[in-house]
Amino acid sequence: MRRLTLPLLVAFALITSACITAEIEVRVNDDGSGTLSVLFAADRESLEAIAEGEDLGNPADEIDPSTLPPGATVETIDTEDLLGVKVTVPFAAGADVGAAIEETFAAVSGEDGAMLSGESSLFEAFTLVREGDTWRFEANTEALDATGEDAEMMAMAQAMMGDVTMVVRIALPGEVVTQNADRVEDDGALTWNVPLFAPEGRTLSATSEVGGGGMNVAVISGIVIGALVLAAIGAMALSRRRSAAAASGTPETPAE
Repeated sequence: MRRLTLPLLVAFALITSACITAEIEVRVNDDGSGTLSVLFAADRESLEAIAEGEDLGNPADEIDPSTLPPGATVETIDTEDLLGVKVTVPFAAGADVGAAIEETFAAVSGEDGAMLSGESSLFEAFTLVREGDTWRFEANTEALDATGEDAEMMAMAQAMMGDVTMVVRIALPGEVVTQNADRVEDDGALTWNVPLFAPEGRTLSATSEVGGGGMNVAVISGIVIGALVLAAIGAMALSRRRSAAAASGTPETPAE
C-alpha cells in the first residue's frame, strides 16, 4: 500500500494552488528498445506568488545526475503556465522499464515528490514484455493508505488540489488489439489519467500484435510478380510454336 508524506503534500498544495502536472511516457520500438520520460511541473503563477519576487531558478539544476539511470537527459519545462523538468531515458530491449520509471520519477520529483510516489512505489506491479508476436503491458497503481489524522489531512489536501491526476502514456509496437485506456492519441499512443487521491488502485492494460498477421506486402508482391513472369514465359512459348507451324505449313495443333 502507498502511504503519502502528507505534510509535504499539504505544503505543496498550498504553494501550487492545486496545479501539478505529472506525466510518465513509455515508447517502445519494434526491437524492444525505447525511451521513457518523466515530466514533473507546477503552476508558474502560484510558484511566483509564493516566491514573492525571488528568482525561481532552473529546476533542472536541482536534479543530481548520479540519481538518474544511464543515458538520461534533463530539460527544463519553462512555459507561460508551467515550470518544471522532464527527464528522458533510453532503454534496451529486455530492460526493467518499471524499475527505470521508479528511479527516474524519484530523481525528478525530489523530496516534494513523495506526495505522488509515497515511500514505496508508483506501481504495485509493472509489466512490459513481448510474448511471441504479442506485446503485453500491465501496471497496477497502488491504493492510498490514510487513516485517522492522515485521512483528515488527505481530505484537506484534496479539497485544495482538486482532482489531480498523473498521466501515464504508452506507445506499443504493432497494432493494439486490447486496451482499457482513457484516450487513444492520434499517433496510437494510449493514455490513462490516474487520480492521485483515488482510495482504490487501478489496473492499466494493453496488448498489441506484431508480425504473424498474414502475408505482408513484400510476399504478396513476390507472388504477383512470379505469376506475371510465368504468364510471359507461356505467351512467348505459344508465339514461337505458332511461328514454327506457319513456317512449315503445318496447321497448329490446339492446346489441350
